Amino acid sequence: PYEPGSIFKAIAMAALLNEGQIEPHSPFHDPGVRSDLCKTPIRNAENKSYNDTDMTGILEDSINTGMIYIAERLGTSRFRDYVEKFGFGVKSGIELDTEVSGNIESLNKNKNTKKIDCYTATASFGQGLTVTPLQMAAAYSAIANGGILMSPYIVDEMVLPNGKVIKKQAKEVRRVISTHAASLLSGMLVNV
Repeated sequence: PYEPGSIFKAIAMAALLNEGQIEPHSPFHDPGVRSDLCKTPIRNAENKSYNDTDMTGILEDSINTGMIYIAERLGTSRFRDYVEKFGFGVKSGIELDTEVSGNIESLNKNKNTKKIDCYTATASFGQGLTVTPLQMAAAYSAIANGGILMSPYIVDEMVLPNGKVIKKQAKEVRRVISTHAASLLSGMLVNV
């Protein structure tokens, strides 16, 4: 498991797109810093401020304060629900006994599920939680699959001693986001 950082931003963006609260060109004004959520102010990389931009710009420029805005619109509870729907915090069930689940427990620390806390704010841009590379690949695949999370697998087929071949079948886990939200986010990610 590792702290994913900015590649996790697409997960929070997917959630708010799915909720229908934003479109790719919905406006955002970047203050460059947020001092109201954590003991240490949260800044964008290189202390940059992007001023007026939009949701696509938040992803293109990897704007941390923009992701906090996204998390605030979702609230801790809905953000956590989407993180779980995308398959984070649990094992995927692949055929390897060394698989781990990652850790999203920081999202359970806030008891006020409407107002975000420091943990939710930093999780929105991939800090303070851990995921596995397989979970990230599966989550991005769900976006590419029109919003459907598939169960990842390692073994494609097994050949038994008698010569019989057992082919592994892809399995749908669940719909994570709508086809529309997945299409919008895919277009935004092309710009990134």
